[in-house]
Amino acid sequence: MKSKYQKVKGTFDITPENMSGWTEAKNRLYDLAEIFGYKEIITPSIEYRELFEHSAGESVDVTKEMFSWKDLNDKEICLKPEMTAPVVRAFIESGLYRSEPLSKFFYFDSLFRREKPQKGRQRQFHQFGVEVFGSYSSEQDAEVILFAIEAMKKLQIKEYNLKINNIGTADTRNVFAKHLKQFLKDKHSQLSPSALEKMESNPIRILDSKFIEDVEALKGGPTISDFLSIEDKNNFINLQSHLNSLGIKFSINTSLVRGLDYYNGNVFEVVQNDNRSQNAICGGGRYDSLVEQFGGPKTGAVGFAAGFERMLLASKVSYEQLNKGKVYVGLHQGNNDLSFIKELVTLEHPFLIDTSDKSIRNKFKKSQKLGFSMFLDLESITITDHGTQKEIKLQNTTHLKDLLNK
Repeated sequence: MKSKYQKVKGTFDITPENMSGWTEAKNRLYDLAEIFGYKEIITPSIEYRELFEHSAGESVDVTKEMFSWKDLNDKEICLKPEMTAPVVRAFIESGLYRSEPLSKFFYFDSLFRREKPQKGRQRQFHQFGVEVFGSYSSEQDAEVILFAIEAMKKLQIKEYNLKINNIGTADTRNVFAKHLKQFLKDKHSQLSPSALEKMESNPIRILDSKFIEDVEALKGGPTISDFLSIEDKNNFINLQSHLNSLGIKFSINTSLVRGLDYYNGNVFEVVQNDNRSQNAICGGGRYDSLVEQFGGPKTGAVGFAAGFERMLLASKVSYEQLNKGKVYVGLHQGNNDLSFIKELVTLEHPFLIDTSDKSIRNKFKKSQKLGFSMFLDLESITITDHGTQKEIKLQNTTHLKDLLNK
């Protein structure tokens, strides 16, 4: 039977069969954040459009793909397409730059972009990420990268590479952009339509292109490392030293520039080892000028964001044991003694009650299939341990309590 209504293109439902894995993965990331001492932050789903136009840049895909509209006061509102700008706004607006000048946040949130849906990339999607304010040190960059790598380990994402680069300051990138444009001026016929468009608006973004013709055209061209200041070069060398001391493997990718205009200095990405064009799981770096641009004090900042759906696709974690230790309660077609259920609630012992009109035998088999540890039969007042196959006749609720507390 087909529903009269369908979900909006580029969105998805998280049904109960997928929810257990979703929750387990999310909890693992939350536990990791607690280990690192980061605090959770939540920002509204809607923001003023200008927040992202100012931070990301009007020519980048994120800005072009926003869901936006005018409210009754003729103000441009949008569903947030990324998290860094809202967190920066909250950091300033709430006065945290005064009360907690060194602030470490993490988030898990829904984001929205009107882009072409594909595997691991939807119009409503979720990100897990961190933002740190109040430090310019390369040690802080290394800690953020360590957090990202540990997140991969927590979800048993095994086949990935860490790529790093330093993209210098805005002045450095402006000089580099002129040299890159000069290098490509006689190669227009070799470039993709997308690259030709970026030639006028933001030529550095061509380095991000996955089109073969653009990759070939860039060969032999200038790299941003040729234009870095002594300070940026030293920061990059220090970062590499810290990563080596942490035992984190990495490769230097001089074409890595990140997708948003606010980045500067050290940047990084974690990518899967496959041939798919959309293979980045996580990315981040420094954005030392953004807090000041938003009206706050001059503040060093660094962070990363990871696409949660992509992490789940890459995860090797088995969620088959999520019902382990739980009791499956089978009701029968007569008067049931619900005092045993009340005892499970009092004990705070996880359980599921099957109130369907199926037979007790059917319910017993279902409890085995779903991986429950025990089956409580309210018809015969017995409890069966699926591990030992031992069936015990219950005398009363105290007897159940004693069995579960063993």
